[in-house]
Amino acid sequence: MSRTSPAYKLYHNAFWHAHKWYALNADEYGLEEGLSVNCALIRLPIANATAFTDGLRAGFLPGTTLLVDFPFPAFPDNLGHWLEIMTPTFSVLANGSWRSDARGTRGRFVDRILLPNLRKEMNDWFKELLALAVAPGVRRGGSPVPPIIDHTDLDAFPKLSWLAFENLLVIQDRYTHPERKTGFIGADHGDLWRYDGCARYVDRRWDVGFAEQAHAAEFRAAAYKRAGLPVPAAWTPGTPPPALSPGFAAPGSPPLLTLLMAHEDYPALVNWREVQSLLRRLAPAHGLVEHTVTLSTDAPFASHLDTFARSAVVVGRHGPLLATSALLPPGAAVFELLPYKWEWLGISKLYYNITRTVGDIHHFAWRPTDHLLAHYDHENYTRYAPWTPEECSARECLMVHARAGLTADITELEALLAAKLPGVVAGAPIEQLQAPWPKAV
Repeated sequence: MSRTSPAYKLYHNAFWHAHKWYALNADEYGLEEGLSVNCALIRLPIANATAFTDGLRAGFLPGTTLLVDFPFPAFPDNLGHWLEIMTPTFSVLANGSWRSDARGTRGRFVDRILLPNLRKEMNDWFKELLALAVAPGVRRGGSPVPPIIDHTDLDAFPKLSWLAFENLLVIQDRYTHPERKTGFIGADHGDLWRYDGCARYVDRRWDVGFAEQAHAAEFRAAAYKRAGLPVPAAWTPGTPPPALSPGFAAPGSPPLLTLLMAHEDYPALVNWREVQSLLRRLAPAHGLVEHTVTLSTDAPFASHLDTFARSAVVVGRHGPLLATSALLPPGAAVFELLPYKWEWLGISKLYYNITRTVGDIHHFAWRPTDHLLAHYDHENYTRYAPWTPEECSARECLMVHARAGLTADITELEALLAAKLPGVVAGAPIEQLQAPWPKAV
């Protein structure tokens, strides 16, 4: 195994058999048994690896295989968790240092993608992000997306056969042991939250996102081109952003202040009409016009991007629809409404961590501190209201808060918007307007 960067590791001649991973060189120093969040590597005490493999019914996959392990397969439509894999993947492939760690004559390009816990028949948003993320690693003139081996393919593979991967590239995620020695594996395959004490598997210090702002700009430009949209102009901090100029969203129209609403399957912003009225009242004073949009996670990527590309300011409840906020035009702003006490090892900062690495997007948040602003599915769930974030660390409590409806405090939200919008419109630098992240108390 090679690890020359904290951002990735490259396994050489890893073997797969019956949904388990094996290392034949069991004494290799520094070998990380935590392959990824849902995949553990088993060391086989074999004295003669050549003799062992000669007796196997095995296939060999030359070149480099990119392992993409979705951290929470119980939530396959969560765009945010897909984004937190794709952004560092793009940076690692764009940086290119992994090429010097690959072995063999074909290891300098990504020859295939392995999805051990997802199916390749994914929704359009997932597909488009995957194509964008792997673009720096594919052969010029080849297929934009290399062949995909998914969970179904692995399940159909003969149970007595083995697969050997010449180079297996794994991008570092937050959900592997901080020392990267032991992966998480359990009966509920990848469902970290079901287990008390599961926090020990999460690297709290690892904030995902782009490694460089140049990577974020390149990724954004490629996304706009792929969707057939004009690439937004660069922004010089201290000057009004292009996204805040009249006619940016549409000829002859003011820039948009977008209220982003999820479809009915997701927890509600209960008083969205009051929030809408507030935005309509505040928008004209800042040269904006309020625009309400409802999206679903199944909507085409182009629809998501078109909504964000035409928005100067986005206001929305924390959830997967905010994943596309990383592609907002330079100088735009996000006002994120966080659920009451929704916190688990910094997970409420998922979208903030990524927009922060983009470098030219303002990101603010509001969170209720009164349990009366949370609307639980059942009255029995109110017993979790007084629990601290440290006490609320297992699946049931976390999901109760995640599913709860949210009422925004209009007075507090108005104060936040009034404090930040003038600076956003004027083009104040990101660090000048940056505010502390609201705690779950």
